[in-house]
Amino acid sequence: MLGWISVFGVGMLVNSKVYRDQLATNFELAILAKAIISFTPTNVALLAMLAGFLGGCASLLMYSDYNTSNGAKQNGKASIDLERLAYLQENPISSALRGFVVYLTFLAGTVFSASGAFATTTQDQYCRLAGAVAVLAFGVGYDPTIFRHVLSLVTRRTDSGAKPNQPDPSPEPASTK
Repeated sequence: MLGWISVFGVGMLVNSKVYRDQLATNFELAILAKAIISFTPTNVALLAMLAGFLGGCASLLMYSDYNTSNGAKQNGKASIDLERLAYLQENPISSALRGFVVYLTFLAGTVFSASGAFATTTQDQYCRLAGAVAVLAFGVGYDPTIFRHVLSLVTRRTDSGAKPNQPDPSPEPASTK
């Protein structure tokens, strides 16, 4: 967690332009490392991987609370299915990779939606981007089946057609007398 906070702090407080300009004239590994950590796109990538890793660590800590019996509760704890259990007990490095995929998805959306998206990033923009990516990366690192469940609820709601508390607009069938 301290690593995530440190990388976030660098992204929030350090201007990367100085290091990027130095790289153009003098390539050094130390300058490259500073540029990678402070430049918004690469900083957010690191944050996404760290958040995914933290999600994987958290799920590893939590998986012992569940059992895989046939849906019955034991000791007051609900059981879970085998797919979720596999995600909960996997290596956190796998979770970090899923966090990176979340970052790539955001990057693709950002690049396609705006030209020069990272030319000048304000602290407010950085906070929103880093926060959104990190929360999703943590969730995907913790248990990706949660997102499938949320998406199924969203699609089920939009597939129903009618909004809640509103009458069904379809015509009544003709009654036969």
